[in-house]
Amino acid sequence: MSRLTAMLCLLTALGLLPACSLSKRLAAAEDRVEKQYAETRPWNELPQRTISWQQALAMLRANNADLLTADQNIAKAERETLGVYTDLIPSVSYYGYVTKALGELSDAWQQDDVTQNINVTFSVPTLTQVPYRVYAAKARAFAAVKAREGKEQEVVSQLYKLVRQRELDA
Repeated sequence: MSRLTAMLCLLTALGLLPACSLSKRLAAAEDRVEKQYAETRPWNELPQRTISWQQALAMLRANNADLLTADQNIAKAERETLGVYTDLIPSVSYYGYVTKALGELSDAWQQDDVTQNINVTFSVPTLTQVPYRVYAAKARAFAAVKAREGKEQEVVSQLYKLVRQRELDA
């Protein structure tokens, strides 16, 4: 009985060791974060950099999430325009299957065990559909470009209002 009790105590102690190690690591991480937070300067004490209007516009155009999304929409619309033509290319698919019972895996393969299929798909729309699809795809690309231009004007206007309001407050 004493041997069983000793074994249970040992297993319990081994189970608690990682928890102690984890709590020590968490405490150390917490101390590092608190120290870093204490060393952080307040917002109004951070150094300021004055940039020109052109620099601000360049930063805005390069880093604004709405403009980046609009650029992605333009790229998608242009890919869809090319997709009208790539849909005319036939596609070829190859499928191969091997079937064997689990008990027969060590046996030599038979011709019945392998099945193969080749599919060739032609998707040829009627000749009257192609111009309409091309026109619709190009219209979507044009709309995406115009939407991006409108979004850029909106974002630049917001930046201008922000700068003017700051100048008026100063």
